[in-house]
Amino acid sequence: MLRFIVSRLIQSAIVLLVMSFLIYGLIGLMPGDPIDIMVNSNPGYTAQDVARLRAQYGLDQPLTTRYWHWLQAAATLDFGYSRTYSQPVLVIMVPALIQTGKLVGLSFVVFTAVALTLGIAAAMTKGSIMDRTINLLAFAGISVPVFFLALMLIYLFAVRLGWLPASGMFTIGGDGSLADTAKYYVLPTLTLTAAFAGRFTRFTRASMVEVLRMDYIRTARAKGAGTLRVVFKHALRNALIPVVTVLALSFGALLGGALITETMFAQRGMGKLIFEAIMGNDFNLALMGLLFATTATLVSNLVADIAYAWLDPRIKLTAPPGGGAGADITELAADPTTVATMAVADQPQSVWQLRWRRLRRNRVAMLGGVVLLLLVLFAASAPVYERLMGVNVNDTNLLKRFDPPSAQHLLGTDEAGRDVMARLMYGGRISLLVGLFGAISAALLGTLIGLMAGYYRGRTEAVLMRVTDGVISLPLLPLLIVFAAIDLQKLGFSQEFVRSGTANFLRIVIIIALVEWTTVARLVRASTLSLMTREFVLAARTQGANARHILSVHVLPNTTSPIIVALSLAVGQIILLESTLSFLGLGIQPPTPSWGNMLNNAQELISRAPALAFYPGFLIFITVIAVNFLGDGLQDAFDPRAESH
Repeated sequence: MLRFIVSRLIQSAIVLLVMSFLIYGLIGLMPGDPIDIMVNSNPGYTAQDVARLRAQYGLDQPLTTRYWHWLQAAATLDFGYSRTYSQPVLVIMVPALIQTGKLVGLSFVVFTAVALTLGIAAAMTKGSIMDRTINLLAFAGISVPVFFLALMLIYLFAVRLGWLPASGMFTIGGDGSLADTAKYYVLPTLTLTAAFAGRFTRFTRASMVEVLRMDYIRTARAKGAGTLRVVFKHALRNALIPVVTVLALSFGALLGGALITETMFAQRGMGKLIFEAIMGNDFNLALMGLLFATTATLVSNLVADIAYAWLDPRIKLTAPPGGGAGADITELAADPTTVATMAVADQPQSVWQLRWRRLRRNRVAMLGGVVLLLLVLFAASAPVYERLMGVNVNDTNLLKRFDPPSAQHLLGTDEAGRDVMARLMYGGRISLLVGLFGAISAALLGTLIGLMAGYYRGRTEAVLMRVTDGVISLPLLPLLIVFAAIDLQKLGFSQEFVRSGTANFLRIVIIIALVEWTTVARLVRASTLSLMTREFVLAARTQGANARHILSVHVLPNTTSPIIVALSLAVGQIILLESTLSFLGLGIQPPTPSWGNMLNNAQELISRAPALAFYPGFLIFITVIAVNFLGDGLQDAFDPRAESH
């Protein structure tokens, strides 16, 4: 155990060092730099003054030299000064860390308790109305955007009912009592709980259902053990292994949720601090905020690996050949339906027909497919709607602001007098296209890396998987915000291209693909490792087939099952990410409508025109839950255990 912990600490330190260099370089690509900001605030600076300042602050040196100087200072806990607050970064971060620790810690306890309770109840009543109801609630929680949920809670409990405060951390001029502070945590905690409990409820249920099928559970029941004793003494401990995995790997997502929640409820925690630092070009503060989130994610993964050994002593914390210590421990808890594969060469020709029949029998999945098709038709018919109604998506008319629904404007008009229905239809085009192209791009990149890692093994596999682990360790939403804030002109693109709608769309797709490929890479690698031992692959190698032929003809066609499942499940996640970036003002930019930036515009108008927030938020929710229903059905249809029966 001690050897494993030391080995993992060394690996984590190396990953953190590499990620710190990556983040340092990305921060430097954001618009402007400290000298540019100084010059903009004082036009009297000459070119000689600018050159002198750049030399004084070391900004005329290569990136590697600047990073080395920063690393030396950081080793002495000197993280520089915050440009925004004119104070040391560490002084700014400590209160924010405490605030986020309170919110995240409280939310973690609450949604874990809720998820375990609902997941166990669903598993114990599998197939019942309670089970289906809990599953539906879990899917809803997974599919609803955090910012939309926060807006609806603010509107209901703060605007309409007036029961709870909409923002802040305490009552100004209040007594500072626990009761006064606690009411400011209710809505943020409820938001994070509703957003994250669904995923863990589904994992808890799936794991409990699997464990309750085991022979030792039947033996315990045959010996007369009561239901509660069987569940909590025999089943729960083993069922917790995949749940612990998901909890640890989702820590970065929880920090991203805290970023949105703290921004929505105006609470000065690390999430809001990171967002403001990135948007305000506060380089030192943004850098340390992102490194803190990365470190927290790495530590949580290490804690999860150690917890596996405590939960299941059969798991050995040893280093797999060529993979580094504990490199694949998280895969032990993966759902076997996502990593197993069946060779096409050994399957009957009707295997795809079998999968299609099983998918058709899944009514919920088929409903999701029908809803998704209707949404595609809804978005595709936007030009037809404009011609029939005589409107234009970007035409403004301040005399018709906030008009109610009418024969000309079926859903009324917004704050600029624009037709809401037309904007929703065109916004749907953006969300659906980003989801589709983002998922395809991520799948292509992940498939390439997974094939190389699974085929070449050894040092190639070790390097590629450690890169994958490094990307997984990065906090997703803060990293996306940094990517979205990068100045493309610093990468050599023209100003005209940067300001075009095409560049905006491609930026979002590429950004999301760069951080969403890891799941596909791990699944394809696992499938490739299995396929490389199959007879038809060994025969091809014996006959002298090269790597390109083996991978393209024999391996890749047999990895379609996990790729299709991962692709379908990724679309909903990518739509949520795009809408989140647009909501924060970093995604699709106006006047091009997207559901995310429509919600961004509507948040200031929630008390006057709540429908402007409800319409795009509801469409995001319906789209994502339909995709998730379909993806879940595909996962069941491609389950190799069912195919073997």
